[in-house]
Amino acid sequence: MPRPALWMAAAGATAFIIACGYSYVEGTYFPKTWQTDLVEVSACAETEHPRGGFQKVLMTPKAAAQFKAKQYPIAQGEVVVKVQYKSDETCTGSIDIWTVMKKGPKGTAPKSGDWEWQTIWSTGKIGQKGQIDFCIDCHEGCGGDTDYLCTE
Repeated sequence: MPRPALWMAAAGATAFIIACGYSYVEGTYFPKTWQTDLVEVSACAETEHPRGGFQKVLMTPKAAAQFKAKQYPIAQGEVVVKVQYKSDETCTGSIDIWTVMKKGPKGTAPKSGDWEWQTIWSTGKIGQKGQIDFCIDCHEGCGGDTDYLCTE
């Protein structure tokens, strides 16, 4: 499994931002210590994402506790990470892409429950960030009752 430090170096990112108690890779919502600090809330499963493959879903501990207790909305600043694997049905091999959701302040993005998205390729290249229409369209279908989280 790639180490964040490796792909950060590949991307030329060396600085971190401290927010909500986590160190984030500069320019991202991606926690530097995702492998040790995030909680798995969804085991490896085939993804519904058009790219195909398999995924597992991780959350910051506070978000995971709220999610498991069905206490919505998730708190501001919390993060959800979908780790996507192109063809590894065990979700232990090479990562294809991370899709990160970060909960923003109330009212910043009402259409998406105040979530913002970001994609980060396994190479460390940052893809789209912010109010990504494709992400919003999919998560709207999951509904506001679950704070737009599609994970079961």
